[in-house]
Amino acid sequence: MKTIKKNSRLYYSVILMFTVVLYLQSCNQSAQTEDNASEETTHEHDADTHEEGGVGSVSWVTPAIVDDIFTKDFHIGAGMAVDLNAEVQKDDSGNNVLVLNPVGSTTAFLFHTNFGNSGGEASFKLQGYKGDLKFVYHFKDESNYEYVSINDNTMELGRVVEGNKKVLDSKSYQLAAAVWNTLRFSAAGEHFKGYLNDEMITHGHDEEMEPGFAGIMVNGTGTVLIKSISVIALEE
Repeated sequence: MKTIKKNSRLYYSVILMFTVVLYLQSCNQSAQTEDNASEETTHEHDADTHEEGGVGSVSWVTPAIVDDIFTKDFHIGAGMAVDLNAEVQKDDSGNNVLVLNPVGSTTAFLFHTNFGNSGGEASFKLQGYKGDLKFVYHFKDESNYEYVSINDNTMELGRVVEGNKKVLDSKSYQLAAAVWNTLRFSAAGEHFKGYLNDEMITHGHDEEMEPGFAGIMVNGTGTVLIKSISVIALEE
């Protein structure tokens, strides 16, 4: 009889322990599921935030090496990267500077993001450069894009459609030699503006073009130094 009671107590003890183990496992699985759900929500939120930032703006400063600039940071939209003879140097303040020594052919390097209404600015310096320096936008290909350009002491605002150039505005200006300058554009709806060092030089109107890439186009010889480039989406 005593043996039966002992066996009964042992049996119920085993059952109780087994029940406790199952309960603990259930709690752990529930907690893990909640953690995973929370983590997935966080990742989704981060992804949404990243996507919005990528579409809304891009900003670039010269990196330490030139190797990946025209593949990772930009892509070539016209010409060839080798024709830019690009290298990275340090300025007097120790900042990295992209140094271009183009051969005289048309070459464009563009951000990977498409922009509609947008504004952009580039910090640059010219050293013995002769030819066009353009900030292009709404770029589809070499025959379809809009631009603000400087050449000698003239700023031009215009567009190229199916290879046909249309000038919206052209004005003379005085470019300070051998110092850093800022070239800017604004394209919102049918309104287009070109700036040099925060001063509006050109202003024109035309039909709104479809979204496209934005970046720098050169067609000249000499040296162009670029420290930074940025583009941001604008409301109409």
